[in-house]
Amino acid sequence: MKVEQLTIRLDKNEPGSLALIAATLAEEGMNILSLSLSGPEVGIGVLRVIVNDAPRAGAALQEKGFLTSIDHVVVVATPDKPGGLAHALDYIAREGFNIEYLYAFPIAAVSPGLISSDLTALMRRLPV
Repeated sequence: MKVEQLTIRLDKNEPGSLALIAATLAEEGMNILSLSLSGPEVGIGVLRVIVNDAPRAGAALQEKGFLTSIDHVVVVATPDKPGGLAHALDYIAREGFNIEYLYAFPIAAVSPGLISSDLTALMRRLPV
């Protein structure tokens, strides 16, 4: 399944930054379905979120001074049982794709999800 991922650059990853982002998203009625925080690399942190309306969330955060971008990513549902994730990762590797980053979140009773920004090739080849 293809979804929009909102990436928020944290130039100043300081106390209160994440709280301001969460409050802004809440004020806009955004539901955070999943998130991943990395950094700071060279002083810059990166917050990636899946929300119910990425363009609206991005605009609200830009008004607060955050740099944002939207990417299309692939979510792969895997069975919630031993080996479910291993099977999906093996398939992706055999097809010659690299996963740039990964985070997990529940989708109904199925988890975890794999996310990759190499959308075009994955969408054609993965059984989703």
